[in-house]
Amino acid sequence: MSTHSNVSARSVSRRRVLAGTAWATPVVLVGLAAPQAAASTGAPDACTTDDNGNVSVLTQGSWSVTSGAIATNENQTGWLGAGGFNSWDNNSSSSAPAVVTALYTFPARTGTVYSVAVKAQTGTGISSVGRARQSLNVDVVSSAGASPITAIMSSTGVPYPDERDGYTTHYNWEGEKSYAGVFAAAHSETVTVRLTFTLDPTVDVNDDIVVSGVTVVQTGCV
Repeated sequence: MSTHSNVSARSVSRRRVLAGTAWATPVVLVGLAAPQAAASTGAPDACTTDDNGNVSVLTQGSWSVTSGAIATNENQTGWLGAGGFNSWDNNSSSSAPAVVTALYTFPARTGTVYSVAVKAQTGTGISSVGRARQSLNVDVVSSAGASPITAIMSSTGVPYPDERDGYTTHYNWEGEKSYAGVFAAAHSETVTVRLTFTLDPTVDVNDDIVVSGVTVVQTGCV
């Protein structure tokens, strides 16, 4: 398993040229630092509704291929700027899925409810042979376990059915969309936002998923 902290500049690929127009405008990927807890009326490690609306600062962690293998001819998978992630390369196997995981962390406080939002865009590889789907699962991992946030499936609509159980289908022509879920912190600790990309087996290319940013906002207390 290979682990990466960042991705160096790469040459422009045929698929990068295809998607370049959609990503020409810079995107603010993570929020500004929230006001210091000392300004709140509650204890530093306890939730207070005075902090509702505060945006957590995410720390970019590592990414790795956690199962199978991805093709290296284009070498486009990796961090996108300060807060996004590209899952752009293809599965190198025609018989087994490949899994890529990217991690962010943020400090959570006891009894705090957070909205975790992901902006994503799907695309397709250029191929006359065929395409295979790719999915994205987002969850928050804490000492209490994993809390699911959202699950999306990239699709061109052909030749695949429009739906897969448990996933929201994101067609390539829909552009960038936002997906959100809720995480409630049981303890004050550093927690992990985990992006898990699963590439279906393919004889040619996989649909691409590009996450332009992840945002965590306090919405309440429990």
